[in-house]
Amino acid sequence: MFAARVLFGFLLACSGALGAAPDDATLMALLKERVDDRRWATGVVLGITAPTGNRLLSYGTFGIDDARPVGGDTVFEVASLTKIFTALLLADMAERGKLKIDAPVTTCLHDVMLPSRHGKQITFLDLATHSSGLPLRPTNLASQTGANKYAAYTTTQMFQGLSTYTLERDIGSSFEYSNWGYGLLGHALARCADTSYAALLQQRITGPLRMSDTQIALSAQMKSRMATGHNEQFEPVGPQYMGALVGAAGLFSTANDLLVLIESFVGRKQTALAPAMSRMLTPRRAGDDPSTQMGLGWRITTDQDEQIVWSNGRSDGSRAFMGFNPRTRIGVVALANAATNAGADDIGRHVLDPRQQPLRRHPRIELSASLLERYLGDYRFEDGAKLRIVRDGDLMVSQWRSKQDEDQGASLIHPESERVFNLDDVEARLVFELPVEGKANAVTLEQNGLSFKAERVK
Repeated sequence: MFAARVLFGFLLACSGALGAAPDDATLMALLKERVDDRRWATGVVLGITAPTGNRLLSYGTFGIDDARPVGGDTVFEVASLTKIFTALLLADMAERGKLKIDAPVTTCLHDVMLPSRHGKQITFLDLATHSSGLPLRPTNLASQTGANKYAAYTTTQMFQGLSTYTLERDIGSSFEYSNWGYGLLGHALARCADTSYAALLQQRITGPLRMSDTQIALSAQMKSRMATGHNEQFEPVGPQYMGALVGAAGLFSTANDLLVLIESFVGRKQTALAPAMSRMLTPRRAGDDPSTQMGLGWRITTDQDEQIVWSNGRSDGSRAFMGFNPRTRIGVVALANAATNAGADDIGRHVLDPRQQPLRRHPRIELSASLLERYLGDYRFEDGAKLRIVRDGDLMVSQWRSKQDEDQGASLIHPESERVFNLDDVEARLVFELPVEGKANAVTLEQNGLSFKAERVK
């Protein structure tokens, strides 16, 4: 099991009978805790659609220096929630007979050289389920880190990078989350329709559903309603632009607009897109944890007989979540204006399945600087995934990398004892093997009853 994927994937934290839906007072307390205590945003908006009607709860402000209260019409970067729109475009084109989901992507890109493996070509289905074998980011990106890293990436660069990339695993064999793949998918669909991605999106989805606040290019009016983003250091940052990878994470939207989309998925709003929406849940491939399968764009996670369908995203300055429970026909949107690994995702999941509890705040103690130095270093899991423990001033940070050495994110960690550190934004902990003197020998990641040991390598 790929340890970092377990950490950042979606594993169910509890079991038993499905509980009652959380009430407004409970949810508002959680939103306040996100802003006032954890400082995971200056503003959070939660939208819920249910058979009893819609609810919208919000707390906080547009920014550190902007005291306007956030609400349903506040504009956020929705990051990888864009992938749901791209996958819906794919399903819609298949429903209308414009393409076949299992056809090679070169069906629409005759003049583009794409990587293949053992004679097999990448299909639309492979891209939409993150099983194409393409990595998270383009290998010819100018920088794999830093703010706004995709903005200057052009279509020409994308195709150049793809033409020389060698796939490291069989196409369709395993899950690997890929912005590169979804950028390619968005461009291929636009080429099939002989238009731009933005025009196709407006023609087929946002126009018919009257989602006027869901856009790639911000109007002046939308800019005036946009929450300021904040980076991991809680500093204000500008919007993240995606260049040629707009189909992966290029959209801006509001909670009110995204609720329209979710209402359509649960059948509360009638739309000609209903067959395409249903088709998105039909193909199933392996997801990024044992409980999760991939549909077209959507993750489908099962606990006993209960399923939730969901997606999330993170930009340089935001966190977004949306999903729905097909049985209860409850849907949720959660938007926060800071780049964290959690945002309000867990609150959204709690709404969809109340057995799943929001992240807890664990006890914390202070340790001496000399003791903290003993944990620092690099550790490797059995499957090749890596963990680095570093200090950022007085803070301790866990940095996660895949066995392909791709960035898997970072989390603050806080000591509960001399051996146990809890992750700040994931319900998991690190247990260090600490000798009487010297550096820690190893560390074990514990989460949801699973344990993964990593030995010190540096």
